[in-house]
Amino acid sequence: MRHIKSSIILALVFSVVVPLGQAMAATPTCRGMAATMVGTDGNDRLTGTSRDDVIVAKGGNDVVDGAGGDDTICGGAGDDVISGGNGSDWLSGGDGDDDLDGGPQHDTLKGDAGLDRLRGGTGGDLIRGGDGPDDIVESNRSDRLPEADPEDRFVYQRLTLEPKSGRIGFDLYEYSGPIEVRSASDGLIVVEHVAPETYLLGIDEMPFSWDAAALQAQAIAARTYLANLVAFPRWGLMATYGFDICDTTSCQVYEGAGVIDRTAGDAWRSAVRATAGQILLFEGRPAAALYHAAAGSATRSIQDVWPGSSAVPYLQAVPIDNEGSVYSHWRYVIPRDAFLDILAASGITFEGAVSRVRTEVTPTGGGPYRIKVTTDAGVTALDIEEVRAALNEQGPLLYPALFPAEYAPGKRYPAVAMSPTFTVRTRSSGRVVIEGEGYGHQLGMSQYGAWSMAKAGSSTAEILSHFYRGLTSTADPGFLPDELEVGIGWQWRSVTLVPDGRYKLRGADGLAAKGSGGSFYMLPGGSEVILVP
Repeated sequence: MRHIKSSIILALVFSVVVPLGQAMAATPTCRGMAATMVGTDGNDRLTGTSRDDVIVAKGGNDVVDGAGGDDTICGGAGDDVISGGNGSDWLSGGDGDDDLDGGPQHDTLKGDAGLDRLRGGTGGDLIRGGDGPDDIVESNRSDRLPEADPEDRFVYQRLTLEPKSGRIGFDLYEYSGPIEVRSASDGLIVVEHVAPETYLLGIDEMPFSWDAAALQAQAIAARTYLANLVAFPRWGLMATYGFDICDTTSCQVYEGAGVIDRTAGDAWRSAVRATAGQILLFEGRPAAALYHAAAGSATRSIQDVWPGSSAVPYLQAVPIDNEGSVYSHWRYVIPRDAFLDILAASGITFEGAVSRVRTEVTPTGGGPYRIKVTTDAGVTALDIEEVRAALNEQGPLLYPALFPAEYAPGKRYPAVAMSPTFTVRTRSSGRVVIEGEGYGHQLGMSQYGAWSMAKAGSSTAEILSHFYRGLTSTADPGFLPDELEVGIGWQWRSVTLVPDGRYKLRGADGLAAKGSGGSFYMLPGGSEVILVP
């Protein structure tokens, strides 16, 4: 009895794949050729040989690998995954939603009925999706798609548009480097590949009409900031989306190759070239060369702006003489109820009636300012950044006629509370006075302060040494890479790239297209990029 059971089990095991020589029924065919390997009506895993195989998977959801040789494979009625292997293969998915991968040679792929994914590979392939909307994966320029359905999608792991002449337009700007588009869970990521010195030409952080010494100080500060980012582990947007630096005020404002085409652009080009490769080092590493628009009468120390920060010797408060900016000092008076409404809209409320608001101005090294609100129930202390965020976010929403305030007829400040250096106090009349200095975080170099020093005759070295407490520029010892990945877009629901000259479009498997002019429209597709014809 034991031997009978064993025989039955062995018979079941070996019936999964029936070699042709042992088949009792008529031999199935694929493309008119007798099969050398046949699956069952169940879910099979079939692997070919190094020879030219003819494989028929039949029913079920099968996984088929042709392995070596020039194989001919027919999938059948299920949802099959078919890989041709290293030869020049002919693959047919049959009915069902199939996944076909031809491999590196010149293959023929037929999706047939169903929602199929067809990837020809790096060779020149013949691809027919068949009925229904199919995904054509990593199609390259040498592929032929004679029966493409209007509903078929062309999907890629990533796409890179390389300008061979001219520039590439994206959003509002033009770029000279290759533009790569890849996908994330929250949309498309757009990255320019560019050399560091070319990147610096696209920085838009200081008016190009300013004095040369100020422009050169800005160039060295921007280059140092970049070197600091790439020398240390990625954080923030860079860590999330996988590029070296972003193009907004969260990093440095970068607007591509068209920046130096503007009025006085040659002055900025000269500043970048005159300081080529120069950065600021601190203890052998690139300094965190922070900079901001204006500081007022003095910059701030890092531990007084960013809570929890340790003191950094070159990011300590320094005085500024006659900064000369409309942002250097700002003041406005508003009803107390308006101030309390703004706080309440940000979730900051108090027990009892508010009788007084004042600001605890800390000494240098004493940490950020604090706002203290006195009510019938006592005194509540608020972080200055908490109040600043409330003013900037809720002020313009609740009181658009008041915020941001005007500094001249028809000209408004860029924000309500423009820096962490401001005070809030109540008057006996029931109104609130908000008064502050500067625009930005006030750490490191004040750009208006640098301009003021340059106009007074200070050199680039003197400007940098003043704002970065004794640091002097030196040649980069090797922190900057040959090529940067600059994030110029993320969380995009669609992307249009417009080359104005000759181009090559590449996918992960090779050249997808080349030509001149036109445009490319792309959509996110999960972890892939969809190229819309």
